[in-house]
Amino acid sequence: KTFSTTAPQKSAFSQAEEEVKRYQEASPLPLEENPLNWWKAHETMYPFLAKLAKRYLSIPGTSVSAERVFSTAGDIVIAL
Repeated sequence: KTFSTTAPQKSAFSQAEEEVKRYQEASPLPLEENPLNWWKAHETMYPFLAKLAKRYLSIPGTSVSAERVFSTAGDIVIAL
């Protein structure tokens, strides 16, 4: 007879549930700390949540100051 020493695989749902429970029990992040850096450091501990955090905490690169210039220029041109 052959015996297997590996445990049966858990479903992704049960893995995610356990991950959320561990996250809820963790101590809160200090206000001075960057959340993206924290998630980077803990992504192996919380792989499902880290993926979501990267998606929703990431800010796409934009040039707000350039948009303001174009908006102001549009107001000036319309005013003439």
